[in-house]
Amino acid sequence: MATPETAVEEVLQLVELWNAGDVDIWLEQVDPDLSFRPDPSFPDSGWMRGEAFHRWMHEWAQTWQGNRLELLERPSRHGNATVARARWHLTTLQSGSEVPVQDFTFIFWENEHGHLIRFAGLFDHEQALVMAGYREDKVEGAF
Repeated sequence: MATPETAVEEVLQLVELWNAGDVDIWLEQVDPDLSFRPDPSFPDSGWMRGEAFHRWMHEWAQTWQGNRLELLERPSRHGNATVARARWHLTTLQSGSEVPVQDFTFIFWENEHGHLIRFAGLFDHEQALVMAGYREDKVEGAF
């Protein structure tokens, strides 16, 4: 089983890859069955994986020209997951102006080999910490 520090390093690497700007390279680094759930306030806020997740990630990157992810603190272990407080820096295609976005918290779950298999992004940090405490097999039913 991977150590908590291994999970933290994987999250840091994924953020670096994302900020390099190539969604396809980022997607090649994650498990093909990786599932993701955006904040419940998003129109498509359910869990998604596979092609649906890949499509969503490409649409996100195409919509936001200057889409850079900033970690506000080093990711840490909380409950059964790795938690990372973050901020998107987004600019629109038309104006190039930065769009203010509320800070949020990512929750990452790994399998027994330490590979990222599921993650969520929530605006409510306390709710994210609660979700981080769920066993990986109970995560999809959360919230």
